[in-house]
Amino acid sequence: YTSYDESPFHTGLEERLGVDIDWQIVAQEQAPLLFVGDAAKNLPDMFMNVGGINQSQIKEYGQGGLLINFLDEEILAKMPNLKAAYEADPRMFDGVKDPNGAAYSLPYYCYTLTMAGNLFYIRTDMTKEAGIEELPTTIEGFLEMCETLKTYYADVEGYVPMVTNGGAGVKYTGAYATFFFPAFGEYLTPSYGVTPDNSSVYAGFATEQYKHYLEFMHTCWEKGYLDPNCYAVDSNTDKAMLIDKKTTMNPFATYLGPTNFESGELDFQVMPPLTSEYQSTPQWLIPNRYRSASYMISSTCKDIDAACAFFDALYATMDNPIKDENGVKAWGISLWLGELGEDFVMDEEAGTYELTPDTTKYENASTFLSSAGHGGSAYLYWPYVENSGTGLMVKALGSRDILEPQGINALDISLLILNQDELDDLNDYNTDITTKVTEMTAAFITGQADLEKDWDTYINDLNAMGLEDVLANYQAALDRYNGK
Repeated sequence: YTSYDESPFHTGLEERLGVDIDWQIVAQEQAPLLFVGDAAKNLPDMFMNVGGINQSQIKEYGQGGLLINFLDEEILAKMPNLKAAYEADPRMFDGVKDPNGAAYSLPYYCYTLTMAGNLFYIRTDMTKEAGIEELPTTIEGFLEMCETLKTYYADVEGYVPMVTNGGAGVKYTGAYATFFFPAFGEYLTPSYGVTPDNSSVYAGFATEQYKHYLEFMHTCWEKGYLDPNCYAVDSNTDKAMLIDKKTTMNPFATYLGPTNFESGELDFQVMPPLTSEYQSTPQWLIPNRYRSASYMISSTCKDIDAACAFFDALYATMDNPIKDENGVKAWGISLWLGELGEDFVMDEEAGTYELTPDTTKYENASTFLSSAGHGGSAYLYWPYVENSGTGLMVKALGSRDILEPQGINALDISLLILNQDELDDLNDYNTDITTKVTEMTAAFITGQADLEKDWDTYINDLNAMGLEDVLANYQAALDRYNGK
């Protein structure tokens, strides 16, 4: 659909709520101009998915009186779904709230069991075949398992214990780093992060913990546990290796299905978080559930009640759904799946759901769903596993049963609101920093650089590229977030 006026999602929601909205598409470069000079005196009533405006600008417009504050008690009273969601999780406004406690744009909250990316998968049929009855819980045990696998499958041409999706998987922000890094110290991410107590920021890639992680990866490289072609292979190659039992572990494995295993079952699972001599408690970073939805209402809106009702519908839950004149209910995940009992069924006791046989996912005439993807729920809390018999089911079960019990919820650094000068610094410095870290990560893992001799030079180079300034700016933004 070329406009929201043609979108079944938007037109259907308007019909359910008795609201008539005239939608206009605004180019990203034009959006900030709406808030300048005479244009600001005649703002649109509401904004949905507007690009070209960052949170720093939204805060400025709101503090200038151009946008309503969604955390104002009178506004929250008009939005019961939003209020209930906020009371259930006060952190949902983390990415949009200013230091004074106001929020001039709405938050987007998403929690599903398949949203995480920092997972690592292992074929349990292969470990059992090699005589490994229990998966390791420590880095030392992991290395021992790799040696056992390498020895057992020595006659399999091209076998290595673990592979990944080319260089993307082994760069510092890749799947290997995000899974293994927390095992080597207190920090949870190898990228920029915020400590769980919200007191300080850090660059994981410039810590002693990252050095320990690189030592581990270099050991895997030297001993032949890591695919020697990992910086060159493509995703089709690593998929074929896992399917053909030429490897046992891969951070990307949801493409596997029952037909890929001799038993006809899904004989693979998510690896549990590991510990080491540097970190005795298993830990896993819970994926960020919050971000800005770029939904705003101008203070001159001709019908604030109607605008609030429209946006509040996007926070509907299973316990408080939206209903049309025929009594068909819609909420959260059902905006995608369809009508409960008709298009999908649930087993709440088992924590699972499944689609009915004739349901076409993402296209369903019984709801106001847009098959083009225009819009959707702004509040998606869905802790259920789709009983699909696919690799995604393994991911969901692993997230729920293996990883989340060890999960730590830290503020995502992307939610910090940087001012324009800080954003300019980040843009000026970060490309060079990212390139340096990626290049040196590969060099340290493969032995082209020596961790003992070259580590200090690596850190000094990062600081010379502006890393200390970037961290200072993030810290200033965190201090503002904390009301300091």
